[in-house]
Amino acid sequence: MKLDKITQSKQQVALLDEHKHCVVYENQHYLWLQFGEVIQSLMLKRKPERLCLLYQQMLAVVHIHFSPKKILECGLGGGNINRFLSYKYPQVTIRSVEPMVELIDCYQQYFNPLKSSITIEVNHAEMVVNHTENSSLDWLILDIYLAGSDDENTAQFYNEDFLQMAANKLIKNAWLSINLPDINGPDLLDLLRSLRKIFSDNIWIAKVPDCKNIIVHALKSNEANQPNSQKGFITNRLWQQFKQII
Repeated sequence: MKLDKITQSKQQVALLDEHKHCVVYENQHYLWLQFGEVIQSLMLKRKPERLCLLYQQMLAVVHIHFSPKKILECGLGGGNINRFLSYKYPQVTIRSVEPMVELIDCYQQYFNPLKSSITIEVNHAEMVVNHTENSSLDWLILDIYLAGSDDENTAQFYNEDFLQMAANKLIKNAWLSINLPDINGPDLLDLLRSLRKIFSDNIWIAKVPDCKNIIVHALKSNEANQPNSQKGFITNRLWQQFKQII
């Protein structure tokens, strides 16, 4: 079922931020968090651990290749990724970072039906990543809403120094996963060039159908090339196009 049909009938539950048009809605089956016209999080009430949004499914897809033990998630939103991974891997250690106190309160009140106790830090992603111990994570997830999100803010945040710092926090054969909600072609190429310097060709990229999101996964490995069986988990057409023009 398409998203517009799922959310067609709705009632407002809470207004988190009038200026950013950040609203919580619900209907009989779903509860969701919406920024303006964009649905950021969607929770199926009877199965809150399910990932209902395609971009979040694509962001979390690398979990099929390993059993994560220590994860840093930057960007809590409605807690979809955290709920999914906590359900899938009960022994995993997940730390979520979210700068908006209103969103954390929203998660606890509306998007945590099982009242799970999770570690949430009120802070900015760059600060937390910087202070994380080197070689301590096996998955770093960057699903960040940048205030006034535009291409310039995205390009400034995902600069080469930050990406190198992020890579330093990963153990060998660990993953960096990034959701880019809106980025133009030139800035995306710059980001991919920076990632290639750090991760060689161990990068996968795909555009999420019917929306502006682009998902990037990078594997920290000493090997320049991985077996084809591992490379085939996600559409990498955009990455192949990128390699042809650099």
